[in-house]
Amino acid sequence: MDFKELLQKIVNMSTEAKLKMAIESYVELLPVLKSIDSDNNGAGLVCAIIGTTVGADGKISGEERAFVKALFKVHKVEMSDSEVDNLVKRHSGDEWHSLIAKLAGIMNQEAKAHLAMFCAAICAIDDTISREEAVFLAGIFAA
Repeated sequence: MDFKELLQKIVNMSTEAKLKMAIESYVELLPVLKSIDSDNNGAGLVCAIIGTTVGADGKISGEERAFVKALFKVHKVEMSDSEVDNLVKRHSGDEWHSLIAKLAGIMNQEAKAHLAMFCAAICAIDDTISREEAVFLAGIFAA
């Protein structure tokens, strides 16, 4: 399966399946993020990854907001729409895309795969992956 087919397969998944995939990938990824960002117990990297991924196409959809809120509920953290918007604004731009790709580049293959699937599930939550999101995801997959 090539990259484009993989992304389409994720887009075609149900919202519940995307959330399940994201949470499973996140649970596997979190120990790696904690080891890299030990001062913040991985929280800074988690916020950067989520904010950058949601903002990869420069827009925040209602589905993406709801998805981010559901992800944070895993840690019993409630977020308002404005808090989600601020998270995305703080982590928008090409420099953040490069940072996430560099992060993927220092990870082992298994952790990088979890990062890529986590980000792909977030990008696909609104049942489409834009060209900008595909470029962002390609940077992670290629790292």
